[in-house]
Amino acid sequence: MAAVRVPRCQRQEDRALKGVLDLPGDLLRLREWLTECAVTEVTMEATGVYWRPVWHVLEDEGAFELRLVNAST
Repeated sequence: MAAVRVPRCQRQEDRALKGVLDLPGDLLRLREWLTECAVTEVTMEATGVYWRPVWHVLEDEGAFELRLVNAST
């Protein structure tokens, strides 16, 4: 699940939340959606290894400041 907290997202239906699957095409669409919404900072919770594919796809773009956090601290 991805959430965006910026009012600049062009597509009204995508403004708040977007379901995300772990398929390469889905991750590329996530990156595109975040770019369309003018997102520059992305924070992810470290949940096992599930964050890694998302991190790598967003890191490749170079347009996002990425943070990995641990919710238990």
